[in-house]
Amino acid sequence: MFGNLNRAYAGVGSSSWKDIAVGGGFSLAIKMDDTLWAWGKSPSKLNDFSDIISISSGYGNNLISAKKDGTVWTLDRGKAIQIQNLNDVVAVAAASYDFYALKKDGTVWIFGSNGVGKVAGESVHKQYSPKIVEGIADVVTIQATAGGPLYLKKDGTVWASGRNSGGQLGIGSYEDSNVPVQVKGLHKIIKIAAHGTGFRSRAIREDETLFSWGGGFTGDGTKWYRTESVWIKSSESDDFVENLINVTVNGKLLEFEQLPVLVDGTTMVSLRKIFKLRGKMR
Repeated sequence: MFGNLNRAYAGVGSSSWKDIAVGGGFSLAIKMDDTLWAWGKSPSKLNDFSDIISISSGYGNNLISAKKDGTVWTLDRGKAIQIQNLNDVVAVAAASYDFYALKKDGTVWIFGSNGVGKVAGESVHKQYSPKIVEGIADVVTIQATAGGPLYLKKDGTVWASGRNSGGQLGIGSYEDSNVPVQVKGLHKIIKIAAHGTGFRSRAIREDETLFSWGGGFTGDGTKWYRTESVWIKSSESDDFVENLINVTVNGKLLEFEQLPVLVDGTTMVSLRKIFKLRGKMR
């Protein structure tokens, strides 16, 4: 029986999976033994895939996966096919008909239809051979919307490029961009999420605050498109923290297990980290 669900349900054997991806009418999952499974109703093992560390899917039956050895594989007529000229890949993402691969060195590579995007310094409409995406570096995580890629950089900022019909670039307008642009209002981000067939994106800040933007129903209680990131409450009692507090000692930015907070105009900071650092400096 199919229909809309307003609560989460555990899948069959859900405790033995470590990563999942949803495609157009099917789902993918990596088991703890790094094998790849697919299903529309009941899970079936894809025997040609093993040692999988990252998976993603877009429209139709297109899927992309990265293996432990840094190679990238896709599915063609039921068989695993290696994407040539790609190595040292640690993560993959699939948009509508485009694929993106993140390498260990923080560069992002694109191949596929490439409806909007600049690779190797040129705007192209077909790019079947992988090419580096210009204008972006130090990337640690990639996701993709139906319009194009979403990048999380090492400095905690979020960037996007491609079509912007749903406002998913997060730049305050609906203008497309064939080069990466920074999503407004996002800093100290540790995780991003998007789907290759949708026009919405999510980001989690280091204090576990959730932000959302893009093509409507973003989670802020409205159905409207959001061209800039908006804060998503986890409960009605949540209070938004506008800016996180940074603490530096002798120019060194400290990272706390318990984040500094502002209480009645007074900054409250855990002293253990500071005392530990001062002890090392003596």
